[in-house]
Amino acid sequence: MQSREATGRTRRLLLTLYAILAAALIAFGVFSYTSYEASLNEQVHERLAAIASLKTTEISAWRAERIGDGELLQRTPRLGGLVERALSEPDQAAAREELIHWLQQVQKANDYSQVSLVDATGKRVLSASPEGEVVDEGLTREAAEAMATGKVTIADFHRDGSLETPVHLSVAVPIVSEAADGKPIAVIAMRVDPTVFLFPYIQQWPGNSPTAETVLVGRVGDDALFLSQLRHGAAPAASIKVPLTATDVPAVQAALGRTGVMTGVDYQGVPVVAATKPVPDSPWAIVARMDVAEVYTPVRARLRLTIVAEVIILGAGLLGVLHVLGLQSVRLDRERLDDEAKHAWLATAVDSSLSEVYVVDVDKLVFEYVNRGALLNIGYSSEEMSAMSPVDILPELTDESLVAAVRPLLSGEQERTTFKTTHRRKDGSEYPVEAHLQLASREDKQLLLVNVHDITERRTAEAKLLEHQEHLEAEVAERTQELAATNEELATTNEELAAMNEEYEASNEELRSLNAEAIEAARETERLNAALAKADNAKSDFLASMSHELRTPLNSVIGFSDVMLKGLAGGLNEEQHRQMEMINNSGRHLLLLINDVLDLSKIEAGRMEPTPESFDLATEAVRALESLRPQADKSGLRLEAAGTEASCEIVSDCRMVRQILFNLISNAVKFTAAGSVSVEVVERSDSCEVQVTDTGIGIAGEDMARIFDAFTQVGMRNDHPDGTGLGLAVSSRLAQLLGGDLTVQSTLGEGSTFTLTLPKEHKPSGAS
Repeated sequence: MQSREATGRTRRLLLTLYAILAAALIAFGVFSYTSYEASLNEQVHERLAAIASLKTTEISAWRAERIGDGELLQRTPRLGGLVERALSEPDQAAAREELIHWLQQVQKANDYSQVSLVDATGKRVLSASPEGEVVDEGLTREAAEAMATGKVTIADFHRDGSLETPVHLSVAVPIVSEAADGKPIAVIAMRVDPTVFLFPYIQQWPGNSPTAETVLVGRVGDDALFLSQLRHGAAPAASIKVPLTATDVPAVQAALGRTGVMTGVDYQGVPVVAATKPVPDSPWAIVARMDVAEVYTPVRARLRLTIVAEVIILGAGLLGVLHVLGLQSVRLDRERLDDEAKHAWLATAVDSSLSEVYVVDVDKLVFEYVNRGALLNIGYSSEEMSAMSPVDILPELTDESLVAAVRPLLSGEQERTTFKTTHRRKDGSEYPVEAHLQLASREDKQLLLVNVHDITERRTAEAKLLEHQEHLEAEVAERTQELAATNEELATTNEELAAMNEEYEASNEELRSLNAEAIEAARETERLNAALAKADNAKSDFLASMSHELRTPLNSVIGFSDVMLKGLAGGLNEEQHRQMEMINNSGRHLLLLINDVLDLSKIEAGRMEPTPESFDLATEAVRALESLRPQADKSGLRLEAAGTEASCEIVSDCRMVRQILFNLISNAVKFTAAGSVSVEVVERSDSCEVQVTDTGIGIAGEDMARIFDAFTQVGMRNDHPDGTGLGLAVSSRLAQLLGGDLTVQSTLGEGSTFTLTLPKEHKPSGAS
């Protein structure tokens, strides 16, 4: 019975899932189809609206060009006088011939099909080519309006005869008399053949479409008139009309001046999708249309494809469901046999379990089943237990208390209940248990399922835990007494610390006395520093005043050694030449040191004043770089310049700036073994910067603070020549003297970047 119910549930579930899948698939197909249809409609509408907008823009521009031709013709000098003579003096053949010649030139130059002169009565007087005197009513009306307003107008599509004659437009240009009143005396009509440009442009359609077209429409009384040539049908242009009451025709909507995309019928009665838009500054409108059948051809193909795909999928799904149902029936039969075997095993396992399991008849309150574990533990046989009640093995329980324990389960207040009690064996011994009770049913009969656990070991463990807890409490009391004794000792120690604090107060008095003596010593140090500063100034004054006396003999030594090296005073042997080179090099090194010392002394003594002048900082940077190129080439270094193409004009002391740049680039070349030295000029809003970057040995972090101190060299290596240790100090002080700054950024082992920042205009110290 249960197998049949399970099979029925499985069948219903599969059929429900199949129905849901089919509904979802159909819904997806409908959604996909409607989405595709909506997307296609949107694309068609956007395309039609774009084509209509493009056509109206170009046609409006074309009309503006025609009006412009007429206005240009209207402003032609002497034209009014020539027309007046031709009209007022018809016997003067010369004036008429000149005017005809002029009209022919206008026709040829502007590519009009005909240029005619129409008088105030609407009669054609002269033409560039032979033409009858009859003038169409439309041109006559526009000519009269042009003479009344004095403005150039366009005569709408008209014919000079029957429907067989070609339709055309005319630009009506009023000609003003040269008399004082300046009134129009005639109109020059320039005929436009719409088949040359206008109709071909309107009929153009981007892409290939068997039904799409654009047409030009206008309103004539209570009708909408198709002005341009139509793609379908052989009717001539400006010959088909549709009453304005036929509002389902897009041409009628266009003639009424409405803009938008709509569905309706065309001049053939065929359902179409069309976009309408009026042509600005004209009585015309454009209709861009396409047959509905062509629009929905992809939609119908998509619908057929969707239906075929869904039928195939649903058919395959149905076959799969039937196959699964067949397999499910076989599987359920197998599972039923397995369940029967499992139930038999489970019953055996419960029966042989060492835990106590009882089944009690709720109505009679007698045991219906007792497993083997309960029988072994309680000591009764199965036959004895079948005639007994739970009260017989529970000394603490009575019939009334048993009913009270079961009552919450019967009323549904609880699903299960648990309590602790004592079981009595057949031999009279008792043991503690924990009983779990819950209701069960069997063939509409209520049973009480009782699962009993012997908690003898748990009670033993709880007793040991209680004993351990009492032991811990005793130890805590003992430790508390020890802590009290320790607190007494701490109180004694606090008294001793108070006495020591008094001794510290006396020591503080002595320290304050020593501090006063230290303050007096600091003041004495300040007086000594002032004396040292005064002595340093005196030293600087002395060195600044001794510049000539120091340089003159040294220059003589260098000069005489150069003479000896060149052989001007006689030949030298190899040893003499080597010794003379040592003298010359030492003299030059000493001269460089003296120059740096004297410059530094002048700066510190305040005897070096900048001489401002205007110069290009970028040019000076390039010159300094090029002056050191031989030294760089000798070391195999690349010299690079950046930002020097544009000038950076500043007003400063050019000589001092050259000295700073030379020092920075020279140091970069000196302390770079391989790689490159680059100079970059950067212009700021109120200053200019020169950045000198090398790939040399770099500067350690602890040496950065003293890099600009005098007589200081950091990062030196044994394979580099010694320097004076004054170049950067002099450069830093010169930069400050010029109102600028010299900074450095460096990474040990990777290189350094020195940045010289100078104001664009040097202001002397004390200037605001």
